[in-house]
Amino acid sequence: MENELQFSKVELFTNCLYTGMMLKGDLYSEDGTILFPAGQPLTDEVLKTVQSKNIKKVFYNRPLLASETQKNPMMTQQVLEKAFAVSEDIGYAAIKKTPLPEKEIEETVEQFITMVAKAEKGALLNLIEIMDYDEQTYVHSVNVAMIAVLFGKLLDWRREQTKMIGIAALLHDIGKILVPKEILNKKDPLTAEEFDIIKKHPIYGYNILKSQSKFPEPILKVALMHHECYDGQGYPLGVPNEKIDYMAQIVSICDFYEAITTNKIYRQKFAFWKAFMMIRKNMVSKFNPRFAIKFINKMPPYLVDKALFSIGDYVQLNTNETAEIVQLSNVETLKPSVKIYTTPNGEPLKYPLQINLEKEEKRWIETIIDDQKAIEQLKEMKA
Repeated sequence: MENELQFSKVELFTNCLYTGMMLKGDLYSEDGTILFPAGQPLTDEVLKTVQSKNIKKVFYNRPLLASETQKNPMMTQQVLEKAFAVSEDIGYAAIKKTPLPEKEIEETVEQFITMVAKAEKGALLNLIEIMDYDEQTYVHSVNVAMIAVLFGKLLDWRREQTKMIGIAALLHDIGKILVPKEILNKKDPLTAEEFDIIKKHPIYGYNILKSQSKFPEPILKVALMHHECYDGQGYPLGVPNEKIDYMAQIVSICDFYEAITTNKIYRQKFAFWKAFMMIRKNMVSKFNPRFAIKFINKMPPYLVDKALFSIGDYVQLNTNETAEIVQLSNVETLKPSVKIYTTPNGEPLKYPLQINLEKEEKRWIETIIDDQKAIEQLKEMKA
């Protein structure tokens, strides 16, 4: 019983197996016969043996996925496990140059849409945590797909439109399958040459989808254009604003949010408030401001289970004024009530100014002040 709670049974079609593939659990046949031990690269000899026995499906046990929240989760464990398995299948197909599992991809996104639609008030999107850095592309793609489906719902999109962006998000990074793992998993900063290789993954992805699937062009464009920037400084095409496919613009925001709020091999994740503020800061330059503002305003209640800020935090506003958070209209708010103590030039105000940032269009929190000397100075002004 304990193993059943800790592991999930994963099935693979044998035509997805390839030389060098390494699985987390022992590979076994339907009758339970062990075909190959866990943690070792599959050999040509093993693949020939499987083929000679005409085995169509094989299985292995993988540790259960961990989720970012256990409090009123939006997605069931079963749906997450299935989605991750499909994401792995996508990777195997890309490597083997066989048709992508289109039916399973569509079913996965349909499940996401159903889960989001019937989620009760207060449900949180329980993103998958990175289990192993070799699996980060699969985990990342599933998470981005869930975020994109939720955002589609909050934009009041039709089901078919939401399904389209969910599929596109699940496939957006498929090109990374062809990028060497030693570059993807590198702890140290990338060299210019290595980053040039990374920058090719949108083209790789577009070509894989074009040759190995029958998905429509808008889905292919998301793979190609999700690293384009609104100001035209992105890659691989360097096209600006409305020349970027609108679904790619949205997936770009979802991709960025997921990437900076999960741990990476080269850095720790950012706080939720920081992620939203970085999206705001990169509006116009990186992101379409119309979609970015909606993401910032609509998504926090479904992504975070604790206050983004706390009463008593000292903050710096975009105007360079310094202030203290004095009231929260709700725990997920990015625009609390603050008491401002200094001018933009750093001069103390004779009388502190209390404002509700929700009613201010030109003021917002830029960062939390954590320098103790600065905090002590602000406390003196407060006294």
